[in-house]
Amino acid sequence: MQILITGGTGLIGQALIAALPEYHFTILTRQSRTDTPSITHIHTLDNLKNLNQFDVVINLAGEGIAAKRWNVKRRLELKQSRHGISQQLVNLVASSTKPPQRIINASAVGIYGTHHIHHLNEQSPYGIDFPSRLCKEWEEINNQATSKVTQVLNLRFGVVLAKHGGMLAKLYPTFSRGLGSILGNGKQGISWIHIDDLVELIKFCIDHPTLTGSINACAPNPVSQKEFAVALAAQLQKPLWLSIPALPLKLVLGEMSTLVLDGQMVYPHKALEAGFVFEYPDLASALAQIYPTN
Repeated sequence: MQILITGGTGLIGQALIAALPEYHFTILTRQSRTDTPSITHIHTLDNLKNLNQFDVVINLAGEGIAAKRWNVKRRLELKQSRHGISQQLVNLVASSTKPPQRIINASAVGIYGTHHIHHLNEQSPYGIDFPSRLCKEWEEINNQATSKVTQVLNLRFGVVLAKHGGMLAKLYPTFSRGLGSILGNGKQGISWIHIDDLVELIKFCIDHPTLTGSINACAPNPVSQKEFAVALAAQLQKPLWLSIPALPLKLVLGEMSTLVLDGQMVYPHKALEAGFVFEYPDLASALAQIYPTN
């Protein structure tokens, strides 16, 4: 199977490629890398006239939404890093006489906005804040590639839990020193997924052609931020006694504070209905695998 992957050098892309050694990947990357028998690197999509040679496209491209404080310039960068590549892929599909069978795109549970309702599913309404609009517009562009030949999936990622990247890599230095904290009132929802389950879900989407549309890529047991902090501190065998009020976080982060002070409890209805089984359905088992105790 021939797979084109954008964002293939990131946390998710690297894990996915390692888990599928039997496939040939063409990776879109700005980094200079050496090709191997199973991996080809390209630096731009401009060199492709169509996508005839690919069976599947996995679109993970997009700058980290929490990497920098939001301003007008940063919002534009975040949009362009997502919408631009997605539109290029849509145009390449339109130019193909034998387009890919499936295009699997990254999206995010932030599309639902701020909610305190448990078990939001794929039919729940969208939010109105910046992350919501960013994801909604992103998915709308992605869906333009849909045809009788090409099926489009938008995986709405929760927080990806992995030892060497993502949110846990940022939290570990403070929590491992006993300096972890509850943020705001701690009631905001965190919808999360273990990196291994996310890789398996992407593989599941490749192998199950009946699974289409938008899919919540998160474990079936979301937690509050306080529950997450308590569980992480407990797994690392460290105390949890700090609490940071909302106001200083809003002053420091500005509008971006919504990423830590707001959240949503999202349920993977479509994945479970299709028969996907999570290896790490609860937070305790996920954290125990990532940070095993002696």
